[in-house]
Amino acid sequence: MRMKNRSVFLKIAVTLLCAAVMMTGLAGCIRVNVNVADDEAEEDHITTPEDIESMVDGIDSAFTAEFYASNDYYKVTMPMEWYDRVEVEEVDGDAAAERGAVDTVSFYSTVCKEAGDGGHIATIVLSEELPEALEYIPGEAIGVITEASSGRTLNVWVEYPSDVQGGPDTMDEYAELSEGRGTLAETFEPAEGWTLERMTLEEMMAE
Repeated sequence: MRMKNRSVFLKIAVTLLCAAVMMTGLAGCIRVNVNVADDEAEEDHITTPEDIESMVDGIDSAFTAEFYASNDYYKVTMPMEWYDRVEVEEVDGDAAAERGAVDTVSFYSTVCKEAGDGGHIATIVLSEELPEALEYIPGEAIGVITEASSGRTLNVWVEYPSDVQGGPDTMDEYAELSEGRGTLAETFEPAEGWTLERMTLEEMMAE
């Protein structure tokens, strides 16, 4: 994962590697984390970025990891193959409102984006209202999240690009990363204080 605007720091817990990601709009709150645990160790330990890359490459089978993005609304687990290869961009506030959303989190292939080939893999959308054309937008429905304290509800779905976002020299990279995009809807978990009612697209449109 290409991290920007903030230096990487390490701390002990079930060791957590945290860093800032590229954001637009108002002050974003998306966080990208790698939880790494040593299955053979009795105590937590400092894990370096090199340890994580070794684990991602399958060199050290003693490590297990969870690679995820989270904000004030939810958490999603990303494929470990995305580590150091995908950029995450959050748009909220007025910038999100321009497209009828409350918050969007998009995932891009770094290689494709830098090559000028787009690289858009998927976008998680939170919105108070459903767009009329939602049924024609490629993607996956997730459902509705509800804030316990206020009763506020937000529709949630994942959008996929309608065209291929890789070029002649980056198509293999884009295709490989795109294979894991279904994980976003599958692993979606509401943040503390929110609940999720999973729905099909038809059920969401009927609400």
